[in-house]
Amino acid sequence: MGLVIHGWCKEERFHEENGNKRGIVMSDTYIIVVFTILLLVILVLYVFEISRTRRILNHISNMLLEAKNGTFIESCYDETKLSSVEGQMKEWIASSITTSNQLEKERDCIKTTISDISHQTKTPISNISIYTELLSEQELPEDSKEYVQRLREQSQKLNFLIEALVKSSRLETKVVSILPKEHLIEDILEQICDHCDQKAKSRGILITKEIEPCSLQVDAKWTSEALLNILDNAIKYADEATIIKVVGIKYPMFYRIDITNRGIEVKQEEVNAIFGRFFRSDNVRDEDGVGLGLYLAREIVTLQGGYIKVKPGTEPTFSVFIPC
Repeated sequence: MGLVIHGWCKEERFHEENGNKRGIVMSDTYIIVVFTILLLVILVLYVFEISRTRRILNHISNMLLEAKNGTFIESCYDETKLSSVEGQMKEWIASSITTSNQLEKERDCIKTTISDISHQTKTPISNISIYTELLSEQELPEDSKEYVQRLREQSQKLNFLIEALVKSSRLETKVVSILPKEHLIEDILEQICDHCDQKAKSRGILITKEIEPCSLQVDAKWTSEALLNILDNAIKYADEATIIKVVGIKYPMFYRIDITNRGIEVKQEEVNAIFGRFFRSDNVRDEDGVGLGLYLAREIVTLQGGYIKVKPGTEPTFSVFIPC
C-alpha cells in the first residue's frame, strides 16, 4: 500500500512539473509575441514618419528650386495635408518674391532718375563750356580773362562732380554690375600710368613702375577707374619734382598694388575717414577735388572681393588687394 501511494505522489509531481513548464513556455511565448508586435508597430510608425519627412523635405526642396528659378507660384494648401513648416516656407517664399519685385521696380526707377539727371545736366554744362571757350577767344580785359578762366575751371569741376555722383549712385544701387573677366593686371596698370603721365610731367613728377605680370578675374573698366582715382590723387597731392612708385606684387591668394608718393601728409586718425564720401582733409582744402575719388575706389574694389589699406605719413602708400 505504501508503494502505491509513493508511486502516485511521484506521478503527481511529474505532472505538476510538466504543467509548470508548459505555463512558463506559454508565458514566454506570449511575451515574445507581444514584444514582436510592438516592434512591428514601432517599425511601421518609423517608416511612415521617415516617408512623411522625406516627402516634406522634397516638397520644400522643390519650392526653393522653383523660387530660385523664378517659377514659384503660390497655391492654396490644406493644413491637414501639408505640414506647418511647408506652409510657413510657402509664405516666406511668396513674401521674398514680392519684396524682390518691389526692389527691382525701385531699382528701375532709380536707374531712370539717374539717367535723367545725367542727361538733363549734360547739355547745360556743355553749353557753359562752349560759351566759356568762345569768350576766351575774344579780346577781353585782364580781369575778364581771369573770370573766364575761373568759369572754365568751375564748369569742369561741376562736370566731374556730376559724373562722380552718377557713378557712385549706380554702384550703390547696383544699377551697374561688376562683370569680372580674365585680364592681365599689368596691361591695366600700364594704361592708367600712360593716362596720367602727361599730368605728372606737368608737375615734374616721374612715375616709376615695378609690375609683376598676373592674370586676374576683374572688371577692367571699373578696376581701371578705381586705380586711376588713387593714382590721380597721388599726383595731385605730391610735391613737385618727386617720384611716384607703382608696384605690383603677386601672392598665392591675392595681387597687391602699391601706389606711393611724397607730399601732403595722410594723418593716422584720417586713415578710415579719407574713404568717406565728400571727405576733405584740412591739409587739402585749398586743392581741387570733391572727395569722391577714394570713395569710388573702395566701393569698386570691395565689390570685387578686395580691399584697400593705407600707410599714413608724408610718403603714404595706398595698397590695393585683389583676389587671384
